[in-house]
Amino acid sequence: MVSDGDATVRAEAAVTIGQLKDARGATVLVSALGDPSANVRKKAAWALGEIHAPNSAAGAALSNAATNDSSAAVRSLARVALSHLSAN
Repeated sequence: MVSDGDATVRAEAAVTIGQLKDARGATVLVSALGDPSANVRKKAAWALGEIHAPNSAAGAALSNAATNDSSAAVRSLARVALSHLSAN
């Protein structure tokens, strides 16, 4: 659902992954950080923190989002998510 044509569906899919707290969703969420919709990127950043994604899988993408995303909300959530990543 993260690749659905509707940005609202993609955003909700990211939230669902975050609520499930399943780190296996990290790859899909990292891809969503490049979504054209700021809302999807924001939800993906939040979800990566919620699932305690492995730093090796999400650290670089979140660092990039935290410093370079055009949305202040995405940058802020990416910074918070970075502090929640697992060391793996």
